[in-house]
Amino acid sequence: MIALSAIVGVLLAIFLLLRIVRMLGGGRTTIKTMHGSFDKDGKFYPGDLGRDAFPPLPARSQQELGKQTASMPVEWVTYLGATPPLKLKIRGTSLEMYRRACRKYIDLIGEENFRRLSPEQAKATTRQINAETYVLDWEGAMYPNGAPMPFIPASLATMLGNDPHLEAFLSNEVERISPKWDVA
Repeated sequence: MIALSAIVGVLLAIFLLLRIVRMLGGGRTTIKTMHGSFDKDGKFYPGDLGRDAFPPLPARSQQELGKQTASMPVEWVTYLGATPPLKLKIRGTSLEMYRRACRKYIDLIGEENFRRLSPEQAKATTRQINAETYVLDWEGAMYPNGAPMPFIPASLATMLGNDPHLEAFLSNEVERISPKWDVA
């Protein structure tokens, strides 16, 4: 009887350890959330890996861009790492669509200023780009007083900065539903 209790205790401990590792994201690989390269000074340049940091984008009409956006899969996913669970309506994206979102931010501040961003500023910019590019809506986000929080990309970007597991979850889910990015 004592041996059986010891075995059950060990199995329970292993189960709990595996659950904790899973909650912390163990065994999960994350995608790079912004494609690009680093220069000799460690500054980040968005763009195609191994190519020009700011390659020109193909010329497309608004109608073509709309068709490209409409062709991407959209799906509701649930992040269980928040209380209450956070449901996110995400859209898959192509490399070109992501580069266009990055370009918007580069154009806002200029390429030289963009190249001078500190690592923390680059990460914050990446979170903002991801929030705007990947997520269309959410359910379950609450203000501290318990009132529902409307979806605003800046609010999601703040949540991504405060919860690296949410950031990894979002990246993995978008990668799962997006067409493969040809970065070779």
